[in-house]
Order: sequence, then structure tokens, then C-alpha cells
Amino acid sequence: MKEEIVTDASLRQFLLGKVDDEERVRIESLVITNALTKERVCAAEEDLLEDYFEDALSAFDRERFRAQYAYSAHLQRRLQITGDIRNWAIGVQERKGASLGSQTSNWSSVFTSFRLKPVLVMLIVATVIAIVIVGLWLNRKIELRNRQLAIEKEIVRLNASTSNPEGIFSLTLRPVTLRSAEAQTELVMRPDIQIVELRLLWNFSESYPTYQAVLKRTGDTRSLVVPNLHAEIDRKAILLRLPSKILTNGTYQVELTSIMSDGQSGPTEEFQFSVTR
Repeated sequence: MKEEIVTDASLRQFLLGKVDDEERVRIESLVITNALTKERVCAAEEDLLEDYFEDALSAFDRERFRAQYAYSAHLQRRLQITGDIRNWAIGVQERKGASLGSQTSNWSSVFTSFRLKPVLVMLIVATVIAIVIVGLWLNRKIELRNRQLAIEKEIVRLNASTSNPEGIFSLTLRPVTLRSAEAQTELVMRPDIQIVELRLLWNFSESYPTYQAVLKRTGDTRSLVVPNLHAEIDRKAILLRLPSKILTNGTYQVELTSIMSDGQSGPTEEFQFSVTR
């Protein structure tokens, strides 16, 4: 069966379900195997939708149209999309008419100036989908950023406090350069541990006003910067307190940098530990 013998009238009858089984199978086969036939069916469907909204169908064809759409989720989605666009177009026209002090035009005049074709419908749908995806992405990004800010605020509060709250667990870490032959320090997390206090042993004789730690889990591109850390009274270790909830299974590196009184960076030490939950 060649494409040219499938007329527009046949396609319209096919969409209204007014063809016999042999003709229906023939056209369905062409839609699957022939891209041009598929495009023509889409165009015929758009024309049928326009006629439906313009009330240009006969009573019989209108009932056939409704029957066809009632049993097809795909066609119902197209009907919904076209209806939404129609309502949008009417609203635009009404606002335009109100601003000019004129009467609103009827649907026929609106649709005449806004003929919906498959490419236009696809473009509008793609735009709406893109807007939704971007909105979800932005919301997710904002949510993650707010969560990160809340964690950073909590860490600043923990490290500014001199008290020992409940649920704190202390873990002493030696610099990597001093413990290369030793087994890696492992933190086995328990339900009662709410705060992990890392005692980072300082290998230099000099002391500094403050220190900055950068915490990073192996395999993760994100890092956590904790400034304004201080040494213990005996200056043997720098204390870094972290909420246990942010420590998941894996290996962590801590880069500890001394900060001089003029704000410049001083010596740096690196520490490592693993977490098991």
C-alpha cells in the first residue's frame, strides 16, 4: 500500500473510528512504518481537535470524537493540552481586549490567529516540561544549600562551646606522616554517639591563634570547611567537633592548617580516619 493513496479524508475517518477493520489495520501499519504517514495523522488530529473546539463537527462526528478520546489515554492527554492552551489563549485575548476597551473576541478568531500545529504543540509542551525540570532542580539545589548552611551553623556552635554535652565521643588522631605504618583509625558509630570530637595531635612546637580544618570523604567532591578552631590548654591537640549524623560509612581526610595572627596560612597537617555504621 503506497502512502499517496491514503487521503486526508481517510485519515479523518480513521481518527473518528469510522473505518472498517481492514482499513484501520492498513493505516495503523503505515503509521508504524512510514514517518510521513505518521506526520499526516498528527496534522489531521490537530485539525480534528480544532474543529471540536470550534464546534465545527456534526453531532454524529462529535459523538464519535468523544468516544474515541474516552478510550485513549494518549488522545485524552492531547485533548487536555489543547484545552489548556485554548484557555490560555482566551485569557490572553481577554486581557488584551480589556486593555484596549474592546469586546473580547470569540474562540474562532483566537484560534484562527493561533493555529496549533504539531510542531507548535510539541514546542509548548517541551517548554513547560523544561520549566518544571528547572524548577525542581533549583528547589533541590536550594534545599541542599540550606541544609549545608544549617550543618555549618551547627558545627560553628559546637566548636565555639567549651562544655561537654551529652553523647560526645572523643577520638584522637595522629598526623598521617607519623602513623604511616599504623593501622587506620576506625570510628565505629553507636546510636548513643551524637557528637564526635576529633583530637588532632599537633606535630609542631609553635602554637597559633586559630586553625582551620577541611573535612572530605574519599570519593566525594564536596568538602566541609571549619574555621576558628583552637588548641587544647596544653596545646597538644586541636579540637574539631562534628555532628555524628554527617559522618557516613567511608574514609575521611582532615587537612588542618594553622592561621597566623596576620591571617596568613601556616604549617599544615593531614589526618585520616574511617567510619563504620
